[in-house]
Amino acid sequence: MNDIEILCLDLIKTAMEQDASDIHFQPKKNVVRIQFRVRGDIQQHDEISQQLYLRILSHFKFQANMDIGEKRRPQNGSLSRTFKNRQLNVRLSTLPTPYSESLVLRLLPQENNTNFPDLFLFPHSAFPLTAFILQNAGCLIITGPTGCGKTTTIYSLLQVAIAKSNRRVITIEDPVEKVNDAFIQMEVNEKAGLTFAEGFKASLRHDPDIIMIGEIRDVETAKIAINAALSGHLIITTMHAKNTLGALYRLIEFGIPISDLKQTITAIATQTLVNTICQSCGSDCDPPCADNDDKRRLALIELLSDEDLNATLNFIQNKTISVPNYRTLEDEINKAIRLGFLPKTFNKVWIDSS
Repeated sequence: MNDIEILCLDLIKTAMEQDASDIHFQPKKNVVRIQFRVRGDIQQHDEISQQLYLRILSHFKFQANMDIGEKRRPQNGSLSRTFKNRQLNVRLSTLPTPYSESLVLRLLPQENNTNFPDLFLFPHSAFPLTAFILQNAGCLIITGPTGCGKTTTIYSLLQVAIAKSNRRVITIEDPVEKVNDAFIQMEVNEKAGLTFAEGFKASLRHDPDIIMIGEIRDVETAKIAINAALSGHLIITTMHAKNTLGALYRLIEFGIPISDLKQTITAIATQTLVNTICQSCGSDCDPPCADNDDKRRLALIELLSDEDLNATLNFIQNKTISVPNYRTLEDEINKAIRLGFLPKTFNKVWIDSS
């Protein structure tokens, strides 16, 4: 094992010990900054020379089967490592910059899926999702920004479906974030022509009860997902949208008729992750106080379903109808603030960043 390989392994190990979700390499004019994203916040870790970074970059690209010589176009790759019997998948992304390529490593520990109620600050708000995942057909959509835990929520829901009704589950992902032998998992490979849409078409011939698609990101995938739901399959997927209403508008922009949405969409959930206040000192300390592990990163959820969903679609279709009054993420955040789980300033910070 050479010095660069040892350095790269030590860097990933350090990030995991600090519970980081991402490692960022940000090239500057003379140096490269290394940053960790920990519980949603960017933290400075180190600065290294451009020369050392280029060796690190080449090593990671080689390990992830990326084109080392390609520096003008973005690339994606993945690799797997084991640390102290802990399996880790790493997703890599490069972008060209004026100084060098920027590199981000997304760390995806392969532990067992978390129990569904343990993901949420207010589990009862998300509990209806466990009923929707047991339906025979329809489309369940989880929305939110990158890194808000959408895939983790879906994996836990799929575990509920398998445990309660022994469903046959096929997932189509880019990449597979957590290996789970309870599912049939397919990884997108666009170089080989296996896109989300092509994988979706193939999975429909594989006798699934539930198809999980990593993301609806284009017109073709949206139409295939809705048509599959219309034909009697249960689809669960993610979208990038600010809120539940935004997800509906995006599907309409993809050309999905409102009549089809009314027949297929069973629920849309938008979630965000929050760092709850440390219960030892009563502040947003980071890291949490010694001998205290009560501070956790948990999800809040906005759920649109049933009568509220139908009323919202009617509102979109006929603007003379008033906007439905359902609980939003802002309502959930205000509740968390009142109960002392979040600092009083959180709402303003969240609104400003939304």
